[in-house]
Amino acid sequence: MFQYINQDKLSMIKDIIYVLYDLYNSGFYFLLQSIKRENLVNLYLLAIDKRPDNLLNYYKKSIINSNKNCKKM
Repeated sequence: MFQYINQDKLSMIKDIIYVLYDLYNSGFYFLLQSIKRENLVNLYLLAIDKRPDNLLNYYKKSIINSNKNCKKM
């Protein structure tokens, strides 16, 4: 299956899975239950556009902050 996926998409999937694993190990269980797949991809694409020094940390903080903003609404 992985041979049919573009290399950039494969790296995106790896990064998203790694950050979800890190969030799980950090105890963000409720966050993981409430976040949608579409939001994960959109936040990842926004993080790439910002070109931060550390993409994975920026992406992780974006996921956490997006959930905090949704709770306030």
